[in-house]
Amino acid sequence: MIRKSTYTLLIILIILAAVVIFLQRTPGMKNGSINEPTSTESPTLFNWGDKSVAAVTLSDDQGHVFKAKLDNQNNWFIEQPTGCQLENGKVENSLAQLQTFKIMVEMEAPPALADVGLTNPTYTLKLTFIDGSMQTLSVGSIVPTGSGYYVQVDNNPVVVVTKYSIDSLFELVSTACATPTAEVSPTSTPDLTHTETVTTSITPVP
Repeated sequence: MIRKSTYTLLIILIILAAVVIFLQRTPGMKNGSINEPTSTESPTLFNWGDKSVAAVTLSDDQGHVFKAKLDNQNNWFIEQPTGCQLENGKVENSLAQLQTFKIMVEMEAPPALADVGLTNPTYTLKLTFIDGSMQTLSVGSIVPTGSGYYVQVDNNPVVVVTKYSIDSLFELVSTACATPTAEVSPTSTPDLTHTETVTTSITPVP
């Protein structure tokens, strides 16, 4: 006669065997490890590789233009507006910031450029590299949530970048440095006209 304790031990062994088989057949649980979800980092908007920027042009839809290029001493010279002076490192900081731009949203279906303000961009950035190649960033309208802009690099798909990043970059074209100064016209001096004196002779009545 089999004792009750023997039945109990047999049941325990069957349960343990079932657990082992389940763990072996369940993905991600072999060797006692569990596949945890990993966060995907947002891709960057630009990837220049080893290229270096030699000239930069920023403009907006209000007609403001900012142009700068490297001189022979690798210092940034402001071509436009004429006589513009910036604090040291301003252009370098802006270019470094540009390389950190993250894509907030990638569009599932390519929108019509007119629908996102890219036929007449709000801002335009043109980069010229030392090797002569060029890249253009066009900034369209603000997304409905107000958190970003629709942007396009060259003919690449339209994506969304944070509004703060774009506004901070294109601050260069909205500052006093980049705004053309209105020329002051010289004060005109009124002409002095000569007034002729008319002398009336009175003839006595006879």
